Amino acid sequence: MDTKTEKAVNFWIEGRKKESLKLFSKFKIGISKFDKQTLEVANEINTGKDLFYTQIGYDVDKIMRDAYFIIEEYVAKYKSVKLNKC
Repeated sequence: MDTKTEKAVNFWIEGRKKESLKLFSKFKIGISKFDKQTLEVANEINTGKDLFYTQIGYDVDKIMRDAYFIIEEYVAKYKSVKLNKC
């Protein structure tokens, strides 16, 4: 059975970014408080609340770019650790 981390990473690799972001936004370990907040807001933007965040002054495109960058870094580190264990 896959762990939540494995599912999130596999979704990302498969190009299923929404599903991956949803899981990453719920991580409690391995991600800084600031990065977690970015991922949570990005996940809310993906669920249709982009207009709300735009109205209160957020740059939703930047948040999405930042969230994807955070996930890319996490996935790269995860893959590196997995390869070193083999």
